[in-house]
Amino acid sequence: MLRMARDNPFLGLRRIHGELAGLGYRDAASTVWRILKQTNIDPALQRSGPTWRQFLTARAHTILATDFATVDTLLFTWLYVLFMVEISTHRDTKFTRAFDAVFTAEGIRILLTPPQAPYAARCSTGC
Repeated sequence: MLRMARDNPFLGLRRIHGELAGLGYRDAASTVWRILKQTNIDPALQRSGPTWRQFLTARAHTILATDFATVDTLLFTWLYVLFMVEISTHRDTKFTRAFDAVFTAEGIRILLTPPQAPYAARCSTGC
């Protein structure tokens, strides 16, 4: 219980109690509250923890945002577009040649956009 509370400062009393119950411990919530108070850990529902910005910064290297879309053409066909962005860099330079080769082998054309120019891809085929 104490390790859970120290390792996860965003967990409150109810969440810790629920996790312990899920592990088979049948202590009352008041017992969990008492133990946390005795060890100077705040049992409040919202203890202080990292801000959203701190959370994302600490984990940005593991977050990959993707999006998939279709584009209707003038010839009534669809183009399928897959976007991938690594949150920590916000740049496409992190993709290796091996990564590009997988898509190229499937006939997918790779468009590189310059940094800090999010709309450049829209005009790459001629606006």
